[in-house]
Amino acid sequence: MDSWDSLIGHQRIIKALQRAARDDTPHHAYLCLGPEGIGKRTTARLFARALVCEAPELRPCNTCTSCRQADAGTHIDLLYEGPEAKGKSISVAQVREIQRKLAYRQTGARFRVVVIDEAGALNADAQNKLLKTLEEPPARTVLVLCALHAGLLLPTVRSRCQKLLFGPVTSEELQGWLVAEHDAEPLRAARAASTSRGLPGRALELLDPDLDEARTQRLKTLLGCVEGNTDDIETLLSIVQRNREESRVSLELLEEVIRDAAVRSSNAPIRAYHENFTVTRGPLTQLGPGLLSDLIDDIETAKGRLKRHVDSGALIEDLLLRLHGGAS
Repeated sequence: MDSWDSLIGHQRIIKALQRAARDDTPHHAYLCLGPEGIGKRTTARLFARALVCEAPELRPCNTCTSCRQADAGTHIDLLYEGPEAKGKSISVAQVREIQRKLAYRQTGARFRVVVIDEAGALNADAQNKLLKTLEEPPARTVLVLCALHAGLLLPTVRSRCQKLLFGPVTSEELQGWLVAEHDAEPLRAARAASTSRGLPGRALELLDPDLDEARTQRLKTLLGCVEGNTDDIETLLSIVQRNREESRVSLELLEEVIRDAAVRSSNAPIRAYHENFTVTRGPLTQLGPGLLSDLIDDIETAKGRLKRHVDSGALIEDLLLRLHGGAS
């Protein structure tokens, strides 16, 4: 079972949640915001377990009946909801089922907790349906919503929640955490931490040698693309054609490459994500920090368009064409 000590970063948020669980003073609704892999889901679930824990202090204790039931997924007063499948919306019917369960009498736990993962997937009707519960929650009921960013939710939903903003964790913190909590070899931990973009979940994934190697190969292909290597461009386009997940990963890596170029161009005292990979020719070596920043904005726009079912191959091909036109 996870414990508060096993978490990394976000100390202000963690201390506030620990205090709320210890003093029985939680807000009726929280909105945890941050990128995938930042730790908001793990924190939300740990907080939920702390609220149903039976121990007098140090919640969750990980030994009481409630903690064991929570770990097994059988605690009747601890509800988890999310999309039924990747890319699917959370429907009105799912919210209605939550409300039906909340209408039951509590079993004796200190609180009843609902954790909604990927709350940004709630469609508009589902959000409006949930609003009634947010406005008039049953006694001793806490809702915890997790989302990538606040803009995915209606203003009326956001305004009823206490917002918790999860920011990136430093490379130094991540490296120490990977070694201490996950028995990582120091050099591998340092590499995973430096390329994780401050995301603990991604840092853990990068400890897997196969995933790390696949990411390195993709990075080499992307470097070839930005340097104008036609073979690498054809390889990348064949990979991302009609494959949204591959396109998403490629856009994230391309954003990291451009960000590193901007750091080097401006001599900023910031550590590069990929210190062992440097673009040596092509437009990224000619553009100043301002234009490189514009390219990063273009990638953010492309990532948003990718979610709207555009042709992923055409999207990245257009981005590469604009990249190579930026230095002319």
